[in-house]
Amino acid sequence: MYLLLLREELLENDSTLVKKCDEELRGLLDMSQKSTTEEMQKAFHRQQQLYETLFQSKMNIIPELQQELESKNKTHLDILKRNEEDINVMTEQMKEQMQLKVKEYREELIQKVRHHQEEISAILSNDMEEWDQGLKKVLDREDVWLRGEKNGDDNGDNGVTCLPRWTLSSQLWQ
Repeated sequence: MYLLLLREELLENDSTLVKKCDEELRGLLDMSQKSTTEEMQKAFHRQQQLYETLFQSKMNIIPELQQELESKNKTHLDILKRNEEDINVMTEQMKEQMQLKVKEYREELIQKVRHHQEEISAILSNDMEEWDQGLKKVLDREDVWLRGEKNGDDNGDNGVTCLPRWTLSSQLWQ
């Protein structure tokens, strides 16, 4: 803020100096028509001093403006560095969150696979029991049928039909 006020003040001073220089130049032009060489030299000398003052004031403004520019650049670089650090921190946090999510999903998948395997094992176990029971029934029927055939009992009183052995096993699922 201080630099802005200073800049405005310097620009006002410069505009005043420029006006004075212009007035002196007009005066010189008027004088050149009416005056002598000595007056012209004095006026020229005054004009030279005014221009030197104007030049010097411009030269004084340049370092101040350069300093202001350097200050703004430094501030901008500091902001960029802080932003870079913030981005790096957020990137690391995102990586950590991603690793945690992958771990959670992996554990969830493992639990689901275990549960699925348990269900399959239970279904398989039930199917095997049913298969064993059905096979036992068929074997028992065949055994009864074979005993009946050995005894010469063909009348079918034992409740087993006289069918070939391969047909009895197909009755398992009826």
